[in-house]
Amino acid sequence: MAFLRRVSGASTMRHSASTSAAASAVSSKGTGWARPATSSAGREALIPTIQTERDLKILAFGMKDEATAPMPKAWPQLQAKFPGATADQLSALFGDKTVLAKMRGILADASQPLPQRRTAFDLLKRVSDTESTPIFAKLLDQPDFTSAVIPLLSFSTDPATAIALINRFTKLNDTDRSAALGTLTSRAELALPLLTAVKVGTFEKKHLSSLQIRQMRNLNNAEINTLLDATWGKVNDSSEAAKASIAKLKKAYQSAPLWAFNAKSGEETFKQVCAVCHAMGGVGGKLGPDLAGSWRNGLDYFLENIIDPNAVVGDNFQLHVLTKKDDSVISGVIEQETDTAITTRTVTESLIISKADLKSRQKMPVSLMPPGLLESMPERKALELLKYLLSKRE
Repeated sequence: MAFLRRVSGASTMRHSASTSAAASAVSSKGTGWARPATSSAGREALIPTIQTERDLKILAFGMKDEATAPMPKAWPQLQAKFPGATADQLSALFGDKTVLAKMRGILADASQPLPQRRTAFDLLKRVSDTESTPIFAKLLDQPDFTSAVIPLLSFSTDPATAIALINRFTKLNDTDRSAALGTLTSRAELALPLLTAVKVGTFEKKHLSSLQIRQMRNLNNAEINTLLDATWGKVNDSSEAAKASIAKLKKAYQSAPLWAFNAKSGEETFKQVCAVCHAMGGVGGKLGPDLAGSWRNGLDYFLENIIDPNAVVGDNFQLHVLTKKDDSVISGVIEQETDTAITTRTVTESLIISKADLKSRQKMPVSLMPPGLLESMPERKALELLKYLLSKRE
């Protein structure tokens, strides 16, 4: 999983809702013109000065990192002056119920052109429109939207949503499975059906990694914790226990006849357990660093980072737990923060979250990488994973 403490600097992925025309406009007028768009007071002063569609695009470009914003007093008059896609985008950010209803109608109507439906989908996703959740659920079986809609089902408080994902899970590709698990573990109402399915044997336990177990622990739900304890046991974060585990596995690895261990099997374990967060040669997750060159660091590096990830945690890679007012929980690292919004990188995507939607936020004194990963595996499986990680790559 994530070797977060050894890496400096956070991801600088930026969300952009602007068109190339908007970027060109900003370039021609200067970024200073768009800067007032980042604050409520700035927008109040800026909107009465807008005279052209290009100016409107600059405003939209300036707000590319915002999820929602208060509607400026002069906005209705400006919206009427420049009707169209850019005005609809900004109106949605300003919470215009008429425009949001229009976007829902376009998305729900399968007869509408696909580009228009995708534009509506992207906008409803950006503003975290909870009223779109029933529409999102119906898109699950539409191939053009399946991958994009799975993370948005975390808005749902209906256990039937969890059942729908569980029933389709085996038909999903690896990327969509990871997103589905992120959704199923994002709130108690969805996690309980998942854990119940594990308990009765209709969902295989092997699909859940330590990362998802930690996410469900973060929900702080007594019933969920009871089910987790019964199925997985409690995680031991003791540094003394970690030292003992490191010594035990180091001895086992160094004394084992490694020729008898299959690095290919280790690769399969990596794909199942580690690739949620990590890439190997560009293939895999993007939450942690690419591990292709890490074999040079040797056995101790891997053992220490995997078994005791919380020994030293870089500030940029500490786990942040954001609880929204709808009681959904998002765990990840903070990529960017403005006065009104937070951009969080989760296992599956970057999310812009309006601070107005937050109930609480916690910066945990731990790495995003969960402890106990190697200790939970059979020894042979752990050694094969280590052999794969230590295999020389150029």
